Amino acid sequence: MSYLHPVMAAALVSVAPTGSFCHKLAAYHDILSMLDWQYQFSDEHRIFQKGEEMVARAHLLQAEVDPTGELWRSYSGSRMHGAPQPKVIQEVLA
Repeated sequence: MSYLHPVMAAALVSVAPTGSFCHKLAAYHDILSMLDWQYQFSDEHRIFQKGEEMVARAHLLQAEVDPTGELWRSYSGSRMHGAPQPKVIQEVLA
């Protein structure tokens, strides 16, 4: 699995029942695409807190829609070192 184009995500959601894998995948894609991958370095607590909340939501969805963390890494891979990592990958390495 790699990058999911927003148009494709919208098309999948339009034909899928609510709560389905497609809806969860689209929500996961939305979170990853909107996440400020450098939120940890913000001086504003509000931005830091929102980043933490988005990462927590992404981790909840990741186990079901991106168990290998491949899609996660496709979004965070080009970001600076220290970006949040997929939870599954962290558990495997621990």
